[in-house]
Parts: sequence; C-alpha cells; structure tokens
Amino acid sequence: MVRNNLVLMNLVNVMKLCRHQLVDDVLNQNPNLYKYLLESNSDTRRHRKKLYELQWLEMHWQECKSRINRTNYELATRRELMKIFLGYYWEFLKSWGYAPSDALFLSSKIQAFDRLIRTEENLRDFSNKLQTDLMIEENRLRKLIEEMENR
Repeated sequence: MVRNNLVLMNLVNVMKLCRHQLVDDVLNQNPNLYKYLLESNSDTRRHRKKLYELQWLEMHWQECKSRINRTNYELATRRELMKIFLGYYWEFLKSWGYAPSDALFLSSKIQAFDRLIRTEENLRDFSNKLQTDLMIEENRLRKLIEEMENR
C-alpha cells in the first residue's frame, strides 16, 4: 500500500509537471506546438497534432521512469514501483483513446510521425520548386515566342 501511494504521489507530480510543460509550450510559443496550430495543410496539421500528443504522453512515462530510477531503492523495488506506475499509465493512455500496448510503441510512433511530417514537407518543397521551375520555363518560352513573333 505504501508503494502504491508513493507511485500515486509521483504520478500526480508527473502529471502536474507535464501539464505545466503544455502551458509553457503555449505561452512560450513552442515551435513544435505552433507548427501544428499554424499548419495550412490539413494532413500535415493532423500529423503534427498526433506527433505533439504522442511526445506529450511519452513525457509522462519518461519522467516517471526517471524519478523512480533516481531513488535509492533496490532494483527489485524500483521494478515493482514501475509495474504499479505502468498500470496507472495504461489507464491514462486509455483515457486518451490508446490501448495499453501503445505504451510500448510510443517512441516508434513518434519517429514514424516525425518521418512522415518531414516527408510531407520535402514533397511540398519539391512540388514548390517544380512549380517555380515551370513558371520560369513558361516565362522563358513566352519571351522566346514574343521574340520570334517580332522578327
């Protein structure tokens, strides 16, 4: 029971810390959050939102792990505390619409969404460059046609 209360106290403190981070991200205009809020492409916006959400949810897990690992408890006790926390963490993830197994794959999902967003941005940049090149070539062709008509 004492260990359960210790984990609950840590969990409450971790949740406070992570919510405080969320507020700080809004107030300090965190680029990752504001890129999501200001993104014009709906697919990229949705992916940025998911990325930020996953990073924020994982922050809870990482912070709690860090706090438990910084204690002077024996390894077996720390593992027991982590197991108790994991049960609460799974409930927390479920409240966000995730399955408990998602806790195991948050880092992978974060990497996947990060790659997806970078790919979307690269494709958009490439598309913009192609459009610019096309406009340049159209102007060059138009000038060439005008020169030939004026001869």
